Amino acid sequence: MKFTDLFIQRPITTTLIMTGILIFGLLSYFSLPVSNLPAVEYPTINVSASLPGANPDVMASSVAAAL
Repeated sequence: MKFTDLFIQRPITTTLIMTGILIFGLLSYFSLPVSNLPAVEYPTINVSASLPGANPDVMASSVAAAL
């Protein structure tokens, strides 16, 4: 007897097994934890530039403008 012959000869058992798998799958699907708005961490970029002895005007015009 082949494995497939069991399901061909017993259609009610096949239907009950498939119904059980369907119900279990639906219950599992609806019990999955899904958030509508998941927590997202946005990437940030920090840039640091220094020029020893420079005043704020020099930093703004020569260093920050180049960045």
